[in-house]
Amino acid sequence: MKTTEKQQRKEVQKVFAQEKLDNFRASLPMEEKCFLALFYYLEKALQRVPCDHTLRYTTLFLTENKVSDPEKVVDWLTSNGGYCDCEVLYNVEEQFDYLENTSYEAPLKLNKLEKNILEKKKKIKEFPSKFDFPFSSAPAPWKLSQKEVQGKQEYLLQLGKGFNACIVMLRLDFPKEKLAEEGYFLSQWKTFTEIKSPKGLEQEILEVEAYQYIVVKSKEYTPVIIFVLPKENKRGYLVVQTELSRYRNDLKEIERLLKE
Repeated sequence: MKTTEKQQRKEVQKVFAQEKLDNFRASLPMEEKCFLALFYYLEKALQRVPCDHTLRYTTLFLTENKVSDPEKVVDWLTSNGGYCDCEVLYNVEEQFDYLENTSYEAPLKLNKLEKNILEKKKKIKEFPSKFDFPFSSAPAPWKLSQKEVQGKQEYLLQLGKGFNACIVMLRLDFPKEKLAEEGYFLSQWKTFTEIKSPKGLEQEILEVEAYQYIVVKSKEYTPVIIFVLPKENKRGYLVVQTELSRYRNDLKEIERLLKE
């Protein structure tokens, strides 16, 4: 009985898939069982203490288990999207789906900032004109993408990679009545970060050409949320999530982006 063309294609695809898996396994810097142990270790650790966006617990695991070349493992993890403990779980663990028993007792809890970075997005070239920004696409080094949120498309600009990235959410029709509401922007910072009782939380208002920047930050916490509102009657505004160590440089990049 002759092999059909469809069967031949399936055989070719099967061979390619096997070659891809073989190459992946050959690239591993430690045994597969060690990766499974690492994922379980991180899951337990991050259920107790939120990810601080470093490889703190990954490094601790490698040290405690006397892995022969921990630097090689770290390099491999980062090259596969694992720039911090949380990303090791979300970006690297799924690559081991071909193995059994990789699931955990409970899903890792993420705040809104972390979800915004980790959620799958589709890269696009332009966003709808209804946002009426002075730019319609993402000039380098920005990247433009979209994702679906409750059945609606949401558009984002990103600068950088991993949890150190700056994420800019493109929004429409800011509720102007909130400008007069005392503590509104501070409450929004709490909503995004899910830190209920922050110490030293403050807001700063900057006037830059056609936009007003409301910067909400704390000296004791990493996240910084910036609201970029048009002074004129325009629909589009920005909500920026960034970090204390980089927000000033990100502000300069956003200013360049918004120049008429």
